[in-house]
Amino acid sequence: MAFLGLVTVGAAWNLSRMPARPSIFSDPNTVSLFDWLKATSDTMPMRVVFTNPRVLTLETSIPAMGIPFGDPPTVVAEFDRKGITHVIVPRANITRNAERNLKTVVGARPEYFPTVFSNPSHEVHLFVARPSTASDSGPVRTAAAK
Repeated sequence: MAFLGLVTVGAAWNLSRMPARPSIFSDPNTVSLFDWLKATSDTMPMRVVFTNPRVLTLETSIPAMGIPFGDPPTVVAEFDRKGITHVIVPRANITRNAERNLKTVVGARPEYFPTVFSNPSHEVHLFVARPSTASDSGPVRTAAAK
């Protein structure tokens, strides 16, 4: 019994000396991201891709999903199927393969992902499922045309 008490005290001592893990809630860039998302969701429906979708949904009430994995056409098709409106790409502390892949997908198809918000830690991209080109937009009118 004494041994168990000694082990418990030793473990508690070690835990008390460990530095606190940084919280996303104390990061001003994440706070500003969530503030922007809340303000924007008041003006338009949103469904977001984020590295930590449960936290985003709990903090903002915006539906979110995790990052799908695959080549750019596969990921873009999944975003379209799931009705994604915005994709949040980390700009700093990219530690997961899914985050690296998401950055690759967005970079490979920039016409699908115009940037609508950024700060030092995050970029928010609007997901345009079927971007139109100039040839799709109808006749071009000039000032002389009537």
